[in-house]
Amino acid sequence: MKKKFSGAVCVSRYDNHLITNAYGFSDYSNGLLNDMYTRFNMAQGSSIFTAVLVMILREKGMLELDDPIGKYLRIPLRNIDRDITIRQLLNQTSGVPKMVDDDNYRMFWETKDTSKIRYNADLVPFFLTKEMRFERGTKCELNDTNFILLALIVETLTKKPLDQMIERWIIKPCRMNETGFYCLNQLPGNTANGMMEENDEMISNIYHCEIKGNGASGAYTTCYDLCRFWKCLFSEDLISQESLDEMLKDQGHGYGLGLHLVQHKGKSIVVIAGERPGASMISSFAPHNGIQISVFSNNESDVKKIHDELSVDLW
Repeated sequence: MKKKFSGAVCVSRYDNHLITNAYGFSDYSNGLLNDMYTRFNMAQGSSIFTAVLVMILREKGMLELDDPIGKYLRIPLRNIDRDITIRQLLNQTSGVPKMVDDDNYRMFWETKDTSKIRYNADLVPFFLTKEMRFERGTKCELNDTNFILLALIVETLTKKPLDQMIERWIIKPCRMNETGFYCLNQLPGNTANGMMEENDEMISNIYHCEIKGNGASGAYTTCYDLCRFWKCLFSEDLISQESLDEMLKDQGHGYGLGLHLVQHKGKSIVVIAGERPGASMISSFAPHNGIQISVFSNNESDVKKIHDELSVDLW
């Protein structure tokens, strides 16, 4: 951690920040250092925003969790089962095809013109012609396609781009002023560039992932903004306690609706995590004592190891 880690660490209890440290560079070329106000790429961790947005639409009476996706999606589903439910997308038991095999992520994007992939609909061709991975409801598999399809459902119902609805119904109510969906080639000031190690050199991740975030990944935030999000989520500022309880029900595989559930000494800990070329993060919230632990990295450091070392005495 001391030699190689580049990113930020924050431990808070409600509004009281207990540990706040930043390390490494947000911009290696210009020698700019990370600080506690630096924005980091959340990778798949940002899919929690899509999940919460779906729950907001449910409370507004615009959808039901057990509705089939065929009721809302306007794309030809081909091999995808139209009877998959919104709930099965949220708890990742749908069996839908993957966009990219996990082991081939870097290589996949190297062959694509990422500058033209800016919207959720732009990602559909990468999975639509593939076969289902398993029968819906029979197992759990983490899969970005689940949240791309959820994003398309949200956009169909609201007639607005997903990032605009997240800003309206999540980012602004939580006063997450440094959070948003930014293009890799138009990052605002004090935003960490994603860096990868290749042939003993650090290179940019700009050609190795989507140029802009989507329903599954890629929002940017700060440690402090994420603290505000956890507080809002568990204070019923975004969704009701009933909806939150629904999200926190373990589906039998350590996963709820859009988030991981970890058992620790009889207590349930809520976790979001993500990893992309040049970005990794993990953030947890312990409802029983209000402890939040967030670790971000912009050079693929082992954030889980750091997080787990901190959590031992705090959870």
